[in-house]
Amino acid sequence: MVLGLSLEGVKGAFQAQVSGVKLSYFPPLLSLALGLGAAKMLELPEIPRRRLMYTGIVLLSLWAATSVAFFALVASWLLGIFVDLRLILTVVAVTLGLIALASTIYAASRTRGRLSRDLLEDWPYFPWDFLLVPEAALAVLAIALFFLIAAFVLLVLWLPLIFLALNILSLGELRRTYRAVLVEAVEEMGLRGREVGKELLRMGGTLSAGWDRYLESQESGYARKLRRAHVRVHHALLFLALSSLLLAASAAASRTVQWDGFGVLNLVAGGAAILSVVGLLWTLYRRRSIRLSTFLR
Repeated sequence: MVLGLSLEGVKGAFQAQVSGVKLSYFPPLLSLALGLGAAKMLELPEIPRRRLMYTGIVLLSLWAATSVAFFALVASWLLGIFVDLRLILTVVAVTLGLIALASTIYAASRTRGRLSRDLLEDWPYFPWDFLLVPEAALAVLAIALFFLIAAFVLLVLWLPLIFLALNILSLGELRRTYRAVLVEAVEEMGLRGREVGKELLRMGGTLSAGWDRYLESQESGYARKLRRAHVRVHHALLFLALSSLLLAASAAASRTVQWDGFGVLNLVAGGAAILSVVGLLWTLYRRRSIRLSTFLR
């Protein structure tokens, strides 16, 4: 995978050296949504196929829809609203839950190759017995579904808005940073892969760890340096989205709920958001300086 370059630029680097290569382009917002800038993805020796990358978004959307239906059903019983729709909400919540659970199990079996025979064996010391109490099981389910909704809002709705706003502040550098091209080679590139990798690095591209086998030690070290810089940008962007969402939620809640702690919470979230913006823009500037100096050399 190559980050930070256009599809035409990557094509130009390959045309002179390697043929029979399939290139798939991911626009910046799609690349961000799929997590292609995350450290875990960049350090993979082989990037998953394109269709497998959409699994996380699909599952998160299914579980978020299940969460909304579940909380609507709970509200119909506790608050006496949606009484006429109670039966429909029950059917929708159960159906979506079964679909989300089946999809999660299927995706896990495809990505890991096999499912564990005991899903709880990774947490042998967790007190699972308390889940036998219906109230405790319902509370755990509600907390888990709440975090799923929060994750969906943060990653799918709020993060793209923050990305678009910051892209203006960075004069388009953030958009250029998150462009991604997935390279699928029909055959091993060998020595020609090194020439392509050198050219991509010279152009300022961020190469995933799968390129290290084609590069020499000095070039591989420089590629790791660019990966670390991109990961810092990604972490700063996520932290900014989280802190700004917390600030927005706190400001909205303070208008309806009387609590003295909202002032402190707003101050902390606002300070974290400002620090995140400064850190993100500085990291982008440093990364651009590294790329520019390499290009000039």
